[in-house]
Amino acid sequence: MTQLSAEPLFAADHDAYIWILERAETKIFLRWLQSGRCHYAEQRWRLATARRRGRCAISDRPIKVGDPVYHPDPRLPAVNANVAILKSALPLPSGSSG
Repeated sequence: MTQLSAEPLFAADHDAYIWILERAETKIFLRWLQSGRCHYAEQRWRLATARRRGRCAISDRPIKVGDPVYHPDPRLPAVNANVAILKSALPLPSGSSG
């Protein structure tokens, strides 16, 4: 896994701050802070193929069926379970190239 920047990203539609803590090929660990609603200090998200359309929580770009997205691990109940992040919207780890 790669340690990423501690700078928060903002998910405007969810009024949440997101810190990407670690990133591997098929999973990420993030901190999700949604004031007054939920706070996950170290939430595991898995890479999957989008099964429905939506919008990326970080970039607000459209998500199409078939896009690679991260979403909260479905085995762990979460308030933000319906949220997705496009794989392409995440910052590249330090030292990585395109």
